[in-house]
Amino acid sequence: MNQGKNPTARPEGVPMALLFRSSVDSEARWKPQLTRLMPELEVRIWPEVGDPAEIDYALVWRPEPGLLASLPNLKLILSLGAGVDHILCDPELPANVPLVRLVDPYMTDAMSEYIVLSVLRLHRQDLDYLAQQRAGAWEEREQKNAAERPVGILGFGTLGQDAGRKLKALGFPVSGWSRGAKAI
Repeated sequence: MNQGKNPTARPEGVPMALLFRSSVDSEARWKPQLTRLMPELEVRIWPEVGDPAEIDYALVWRPEPGLLASLPNLKLILSLGAGVDHILCDPELPANVPLVRLVDPYMTDAMSEYIVLSVLRLHRQDLDYLAQQRAGAWEEREQKNAAERPVGILGFGTLGQDAGRKLKALGFPVSGWSRGAKAI
């Protein structure tokens, strides 16, 4: 009998291991930072998994279906993005493994800036003017004030609220929708 010992405990001398898998983020940027912050962590870059049983954590963006299930001792899944749909769509996603989404102030700012840019391009009819420019034509378009152009945001979590605040600061009336109640 193995009394007093945890059968899933890491054998002495075997470091914690994290698997990094992303088709868009650069392991060259992530690995040095993770190693600097957690020198005891062994960072493995997919497809160089090594022994799958040694992987404790997975830091991923759009992992192949079944990849996470192939890691029998996985303790935590970290999404490289604010969303987790790319992970939840895996029919073999391991049950009872916590899933964490990334909320980063720089990513929030970048996403909000993109949303503001897109709204302003539509509001100021930039695409119509670009098409006219390509055609060598000019036809002035009616320009509304921001206050006359309501903006709806579907999904009013961290990103949606930040974008809403920035659009409101520009004078747009903003309405947000969320699956759950929010006190804003």
